Amino acid sequence: MKGGKRDGADLAPQILAPALSGYVGLTRWSCELESNSLPQLLITTTMASVSTYLNFARETEAAFLFYQQVFGTDFAAPIMRFKNAPTGDGCGGNPPGSADGELVMHVCLPILGGHLLMGSDTPESMGFKHHPGNNVSLNLQPDTRSETDRLFAALAEGGNVQMNPQEMFWGDYFGNLTDKFGVQWMFNCASKV
Repeated sequence: MKGGKRDGADLAPQILAPALSGYVGLTRWSCELESNSLPQLLITTTMASVSTYLNFARETEAAFLFYQQVFGTDFAAPIMRFKNAPTGDGCGGNPPGSADGELVMHVCLPILGGHLLMGSDTPESMGFKHHPGNNVSLNLQPDTRSETDRLFAALAEGGNVQMNPQEMFWGDYFGNLTDKFGVQWMFNCASKV
């Protein structure tokens, strides 16, 4: 659908189930919340893109508030919580008052160059088996070395630096680290300034 507004309940099977599985096929959308209802989504574009989706056992909100501060951007839409999902067979929602209702069902944060960082909580109480892995790195390619250094320092806080940014044999300024949430980051800046 392009450029139309649909009721959130109509989109539940298309949006909520993919969000729970770690994929959302919408790249640009806005969200309006009405009291005690699902978000109203306005879909403006459905083009192909690449984004990164991160799952945390119970700390998605803390991680994404940290990333929001690092990148200085705003969430693409309000944080969706499990308590706002419809209840019933196959919906995955939690009844009001459920201990996990405040956990993050979906969050989306633009970071650099139009790249979207998305995430959700994956608690065992909802049947998820969260296993942090070491097979995903986010590769950032900032425009300048000063921006590379700023982002590197911010993400390194409380984390583990594998290599500080430095000139590499391929001609770029490169470094890598694992942040305090266990997410791996690579920095590759082609600029000489």
